[in-house]
Amino acid sequence: MLIYETVALVGMDSGISIKHILQKMKNKKLSQNP
Repeated sequence: MLIYETVALVGMDSGISIKHILQKMKNKKLSQNP
């Protein structure tokens, strides 16, 4: 059970980090546009 829980937590953390990176990329593109 603990292994599955840790994997699920890591998956959620990685998903959140990916979302943050995508948001940063979008912000950079928007800031570059005039």
